[in-house]
Amino acid sequence: MYDYSQFPDNKVMAIDVKSFFASVACLTQLGTPHDPLTTKLAVVSDLSREWSVVLAASPALKKEFPRIKTGSRHGEIPKRKDIHIVESAMSTYIKYSNMVTNVLLDYVAPQDLYAYSVDENFIQLKSYSNYFKMDLTTLAERIQADIRTRTGIPVTIGIGPNPLIAKLCLDLKAKHSPTGIEQWRYEDIPTKLWPLRTLSDMWGIAKKTEAKLHQLGIYSVGALAKYPKKYLIQHFGKVKGEELHLHAWGIDFSRLDERYVPHSTSISESQILMRDYTKIEEIQTILLEQCENLAFRALRTKKFARTIHLTIQYSHSGYGNGFSRQMQLDTETNFTKEIYDACVELFHRHYTGEPVRVIGVSLKNLVSDDERQLDLFEDEAEREKRYRLATVIDQIRQKHGKNSLLRGSSYFQHATARERNGKLGGHKA
Repeated sequence: MYDYSQFPDNKVMAIDVKSFFASVACLTQLGTPHDPLTTKLAVVSDLSREWSVVLAASPALKKEFPRIKTGSRHGEIPKRKDIHIVESAMSTYIKYSNMVTNVLLDYVAPQDLYAYSVDENFIQLKSYSNYFKMDLTTLAERIQADIRTRTGIPVTIGIGPNPLIAKLCLDLKAKHSPTGIEQWRYEDIPTKLWPLRTLSDMWGIAKKTEAKLHQLGIYSVGALAKYPKKYLIQHFGKVKGEELHLHAWGIDFSRLDERYVPHSTSISESQILMRDYTKIEEIQTILLEQCENLAFRALRTKKFARTIHLTIQYSHSGYGNGFSRQMQLDTETNFTKEIYDACVELFHRHYTGEPVRVIGVSLKNLVSDDERQLDLFEDEAEREKRYRLATVIDQIRQKHGKNSLLRGSSYFQHATARERNGKLGGHKA
């Protein structure tokens, strides 16, 4: 149906660290370095809690105990001398992630590298065809060996003409290959992608989308590719329908050097509480801590929020999922009290008294300082005074740590800011 010769070949590599957290832990947290591919190791969020979550398991541990995977519980891991269990160390993981990135930047310019996640990167090599006097598979072997030599970390690499095919090749083939390197071309799509029958294994198809496709009688990527595009558009809308159709044919027009700039920005805070919160004053303490952190983040970027969004999730499905509501402000703000007051109003308006397990706050429709509308009924001198005070507090925290200056409410037993301030990405640094 498509003439692939008309589509670009940007020579993309998708590079993934094998069991990233576990691999780094093998090298840094066991006293002496251990081989990440043979050591049985699990990384958990908190060693002191049997029900804390498993963040990663090494390939050797997963091979012997397939039930131990990301999301399992600390208490499910067998207590054996040959199985190592360590606590997460996010600052170390970020350090090693940056080390991998620095290796890749020896091969491509920054505009040809895209950090997809802490353990996965894309690089685009079309512009370097005359520089590297070798085929892509040989170059991938060189990059793989270079990363292993300089960081000790094993990586797998999928190669394709565009980011989609490179990622599919990585997930479906390279990660299961003895060499850790595989290459797909456009002409491989009918034989290597179309037989895939677990549609949610394909990048970009979630479980709900898979269920809808099953309702249409589509049970393989090949069937999806051959299903009339106009009917996919009818069922999924123009954007999603066309995307499903094109991706089934391996077609992806995105380029790594064309960065997406969102029209609407937001910043958010969300946390899963360690227990059910039922007391109003305890819930409001968590809200205040989140609002203050968001206010300082907005302050640093000189942004002001026009909309406040509050999400509350209850602990038991029998109570319903909770609620998610937002409020448009009369005046843009990045002050803690104004954000908090809006959240409290939303909370009391919609809360029905059930145990709370998840709290999230977002600042949306952000505008810069020069876009902010002045309020004729507000004392701008007083607002400037509060702004200077907030700036000084933020400077102290940046210099001496977030816990150097806290509200008194953060010392309550039910508060979480002091503990969370010592974490990176929600995990221990």
